[in-house]
Amino acid sequence: MKLLTQYNCFLVVNCLILLPSSYGDKLIDSCVNKVAYNLFYDREILIINPGRINGVFFLNNTNYVYNFLNESLETIPEEINNYLIYVDNQTSSRLLNEVQEHKKLISPFTRVILIFENEDSITEYFETFWKKNIFKIVGIRKENLTLFVIDFDKFKCQTPIPLKRSSCSAKIDLNLFKLRNCDLKVTRSEYEAMLVDGNVTNSGLAMQLVRLISEKEKLNLHFNKPSNKYAFEIAESFTYYQVLDEFETGVSDIYIGIACSTYEQHVLFYCTYPVYEEKIYLIVPKPKLLSMDKLMYRISADEVALLFHASFAVGVAVLNIFGKFVDEKYFHHFVNCAIFLFALQIGSSVPDVSITTISLRFFLIFYYVHSLMFNNVWQAKLYAISVIPMYEKPIRTLRDVLDSGLTMRFQTSAGLLFLFRTEEDQEIFDRYEASNRTQVDGDMEDFVKTTDFITVANEINLRANTQYKKLYDKIPIFRFNIIEIMRMYHPFYEQYNSRVIQAHEEGFFVKWLNDAEWELLIQHTYHQSQYDTTASLEFKLDPILFIYKIGIILSIIVFVIEVLSPVFKNYIRKFKFGSKNEMSI
Repeated sequence: MKLLTQYNCFLVVNCLILLPSSYGDKLIDSCVNKVAYNLFYDREILIINPGRINGVFFLNNTNYVYNFLNESLETIPEEINNYLIYVDNQTSSRLLNEVQEHKKLISPFTRVILIFENEDSITEYFETFWKKNIFKIVGIRKENLTLFVIDFDKFKCQTPIPLKRSSCSAKIDLNLFKLRNCDLKVTRSEYEAMLVDGNVTNSGLAMQLVRLISEKEKLNLHFNKPSNKYAFEIAESFTYYQVLDEFETGVSDIYIGIACSTYEQHVLFYCTYPVYEEKIYLIVPKPKLLSMDKLMYRISADEVALLFHASFAVGVAVLNIFGKFVDEKYFHHFVNCAIFLFALQIGSSVPDVSITTISLRFFLIFYYVHSLMFNNVWQAKLYAISVIPMYEKPIRTLRDVLDSGLTMRFQTSAGLLFLFRTEEDQEIFDRYEASNRTQVDGDMEDFVKTTDFITVANEINLRANTQYKKLYDKIPIFRFNIIEIMRMYHPFYEQYNSRVIQAHEEGFFVKWLNDAEWELLIQHTYHQSQYDTTASLEFKLDPILFIYKIGIILSIIVFVIEVLSPVFKNYIRKFKFGSKNEMSI
């Protein structure tokens, strides 16, 4: 009886001891499941140090169990992005070192739950993952079920990382848009990546885009390592492949390249098309309605302005010279010549002047024909720009581009992510002509699957709309060579893309395009012999100029004949008079 009593007491004591432990295990399991349910969205979850976790963790009935004590992190499958890690005093230092060296744990798509026995190494683990561009981290202290997340309201992209404590029942806030003073890497060349100096005032597209993003999202982005100014933006140079290396090491996240050296029109575009589980779209910037003076100043081609002013100046000079030689008194003064030709050039009523000489009539007829053709084309151009879109149909998606009949060509295909999976994919490859193709070892599909970046480069010629299609076959409107590379699955991906779309809708790119186009008109030098430097919406005015040249040449010939005709008449008269005198003698 005594032994039975002692045994019952032993059972009661054991129950009292085990009950809190069992209850605590249920609490930690419940907390972990709650956090994982809100943080993870993949079916595959890797549990590191499973023996250290008392409960069995499941999400969507799928998980991978990994015993850290017996295996290395290098054996982790590449498709795993969700990690549940138990950190104890026994394995903490070794696990931390292996995480730092582990190359697979570099994708910002990775999400991590850390279960700690104490708080000694929490900050160190957070900083290690942050340096690998892993931001979705939640720490759980097992003893009191305290949650630790990065305090983005206080975080300045500096170490030590500020952590925010909360209870397991609190809502997890991992809003990366609250970041302040974070370095953002942008570039302006296909083969050189540059870290922009944010302290240099410039009007470059990449710089303005970054500023726009920072203003909209209140990121207050900080740019480091300033250098000497080059064109619009400047920074430390990297090669194209060094950029990709920085992607792999988790240092760089965004790469924007603008091939400005070709002196062509450039406009950043946002390409959205299904690439595995990601989407990329192509959006052609829409025209923006401008006032007439800005329209003529910004969008007029150099040949148009040159022909307009040159023909007027030459016409005034020719008319003045003709008027003096043939004794047309009204045209003796430059002012009268200028008023008469300007009224003729703009299609207004001309002064009522009696013109008797054939050469002036001949010249003015050709000048009028030249002005008539010039005004018809110019008015059609202005009407098309200010009233009708620059393209016949709205172009918002890749399907619209394929249906529009536009000519497209890939200039650089280092990361072509379009695969032959649908008829639309096949159509893209049929329509695009790749050049400067980067050699890819193995199958393209394998290359895409193992590459964590996107690359798109296009050159597009939009065909003219019906208002002036009859005059000219094709007019280059937007011509650009843009490389845009960003790490897929990056937390800033959606934010970046949404800002690009909003900037496009607000006319930001169109404004930059107009400004840049005007600069290109006055900047192209020796590149003219190497590249096609025709401006956007530039009309080929050779027929009009040809008529004007022929008119001047024929007018000069008639003028010479007309001026010299009295001399010939006098000579003939003298010759005839002399002959008669000789005969009379």
